[in-house]
Amino acid sequence: MRRYEEDWMSAWRSGDVTELMNRFGISNICARILWSRGFRTPEEVSAFLYPKDKIDWPRLAGTDEYVRVMREALAEGGRFRVIGDYDVDGVTGTYLCVTALRLLGAEVDYRIPDRVADGYGISEEMVRNAAQEGIRTIVTVDNGIAAVKQCALAKELGLRVVVTDHHDPQEHLPVADCVIDPKVAEGSDRYDNICGAVVAALLNDALLASEGMNGYCDHMTEILALATLCDVMELSGFARDILRKGLSRPVREWNPGLRALFEANELNEPIRPYTFGFVLGPCINALGRLETADYGVGL
Repeated sequence: MRRYEEDWMSAWRSGDVTELMNRFGISNICARILWSRGFRTPEEVSAFLYPKDKIDWPRLAGTDEYVRVMREALAEGGRFRVIGDYDVDGVTGTYLCVTALRLLGAEVDYRIPDRVADGYGISEEMVRNAAQEGIRTIVTVDNGIAAVKQCALAKELGLRVVVTDHHDPQEHLPVADCVIDPKVAEGSDRYDNICGAVVAALLNDALLASEGMNGYCDHMTEILALATLCDVMELSGFARDILRKGLSRPVREWNPGLRALFEANELNEPIRPYTFGFVLGPCINALGRLETADYGVGL
């Protein structure tokens, strides 16, 4: 029987990889793969093979506006409602936003759309319910960039609306007090591989820092890694750093709910991408299909 591992072939974009082989002590095939994937200078290869231990968290375009609007809402003292999504990214992002606001003393609850009754994202019915229940500020997580009618209704009803999302914008952006989406930004401010939970974490990291509470993202790396992997982000640059950091964090330091899920599945360390993508992630994704993904946020 032929050994298939002897038949591996790689797409090859021609170039001299001798320097990379010699400098990093890697094989010709490894150097060629790196070169073909765009890592061609010693600096680029070094950053990929030996990333820094500390993540340089980026500041998203619009962060200052988010902090200003949310601080005004906090000073006003009205109730907040975070509206997320029923997948892993939406559930974890909702948790991250709610937790940050509660750390700041806000009165905040959350709603995850029902897959059948509501469909994806914020609905007009959810907006009307929020207004009827005395909510003053709605914050979307992992949805909202396409909710033009829903945001318009919320403004008509006198609500403050903050949209945080990572999906592709439509022809028209929603009219809201603040709209943050890394795919709306241009140039170096644009990110195509940041999931909704990471957007929520970065924004609320800045909000907490404005009140002297630093390091929010650093304390949530296992959650951000789970969301990044399960939302199938391209694992390059910043997204790869998040996954690497989250995988290396000891389970004893994890969020208690996620740690309990790890133990219930009788898993062992070290943590692999498989652990997040094919064990823990599906447990959270299943909630929105079985009953309600609200349980995931509570966990």
